[in-house]
Parts: sequence; C-alpha cells; structure tokens
Amino acid sequence: MQYPVPQFIERETRIVGPLSLKQALFLGVAAGLCLLFWAILPTAAAIVMILLVAILAVGLAFWKPGGRPLSDVIVSAIKHLVSTRQYLWRKSETPQDFPIISSQPYKKEEVKTHEDDQALMELSPRSRLEKLKSRIETS
Repeated sequence: MQYPVPQFIERETRIVGPLSLKQALFLGVAAGLCLLFWAILPTAAAIVMILLVAILAVGLAFWKPGGRPLSDVIVSAIKHLVSTRQYLWRKSETPQDFPIISSQPYKKEEVKTHEDDQALMELSPRSRLEKLKSRIETS
C-alpha cells in the first residue's frame, strides 16, 4: 500500500486568505491595539502609537531577515542579552619554548639521513597495515 508523502512541510498553512495563523494573529492584535489607542489617547499621541504598532506588526507578520521570521530574531536577541556569556579565549603571557624562526643554520648532527631511516625500518616489526595487506592478498 502506498501512502502520500507530505510536500511543502516547511511552509506554514494558510488559514485566513493568503495569511498564516501567526500572521493573522499579529495583524489582528495590532488592529485591536490601534483601535484602543485611538479611543484612549489624544489624536497626536494616538497617531504616533498607531504608526509604531502598525510598523511592528507588519514587520512581525511579513519580514524575514536572513530567512528567519522577525519574531524568532527578536526572541534570540532577547535571550542573548539576558543570558550570561562565557568567554572561551583569554590572552595570557606564555613564554615560547622554542623560536619559530631560527637565524642559524641546522647543524650536521641534527639532520637525519636516509640510511638512519632504513636501519630503523629494518629493525621494526611489520606494521599492522602491512599484515592486513598481505592477508587480503593471500585470501
């Protein structure tokens, strides 16, 4: 039996015309606040408050900075401002154990030769990788 696979699951369901439930709630609450301001405040103050609320409501309903809804951005900003911060890096004065750039040339004793590596390899037992390789080849 085949079942239909849901598509477009990242989009919100449209409830009121072209608006999702969240957008309709933002705009409805803003409209209610605008009516309340118009009824209670003097005309000049009401117009200023209505403009502020309307701009905020339209921004919350439709604007998505960085692909995220503005409401999520505001909640994240408040959490960032309220929460404690942990600083991971602090500069400390530590002396260097060795110089990064040496002005003196290497001494002859410090330079390894190819013969030393060959002698070391002859003394060491076979590595596990070589054993596995030979096991695969012989099987």
